[in-house]
Amino acid sequence: AGDDSVATDDEDLTLPAFTAGQTSTFTVPVLNNTGATVYLSVWMDFNNNGALTDAGEQVVANQAITTSGSSQNVSLSIAVPSTALTGTPIGVRFRLNSTTGVASTGIGTNGEVEDYLVTIAVPPYDFGDWNGAGAATTSTFSTINSNLHLGALIDNEAYVTPNAAATADN
Repeated sequence: AGDDSVATDDEDLTLPAFTAGQTSTFTVPVLNNTGATVYLSVWMDFNNNGALTDAGEQVVANQAITTSGSSQNVSLSIAVPSTALTGTPIGVRFRLNSTTGVASTGIGTNGEVEDYLVTIAVPPYDFGDWNGAGAATTSTFSTINSNLHLGALIDNEAYVTPNAAATADN
């Protein structure tokens, strides 16, 4: 990334597994010994269109980090939408800055930018897909068990996709 010091890759955060439709909680070590509060923001390119400006893609906005003489562990919880692209790497950007409101791109007052690629997993659910009486809803699903399924294939999906023929997810 462009913030690498002397061509050294300093992207060293350990990110959790992300799954569509679920929340991931993790800690980020942050050093702020500036004597003032700084702000952490995070974006995820859920639709993988190369822009971090789409609705819902700023997943942490201006989380205040107080000054301290030592590294602090900041707890973050990121809710991944059920519609997020799964199975392919997407971009994640962390920005730590001395001012609030810093955008995902452009110049910040001072701080650090780190970029990562993560792959969002398909959730371990099987939703119904018929839209007739007793229609499939977000509450009509089972958690997948590889030792228990109907037919030859396991049928998992990130969200309900009902249709009249009940063939949307098979």
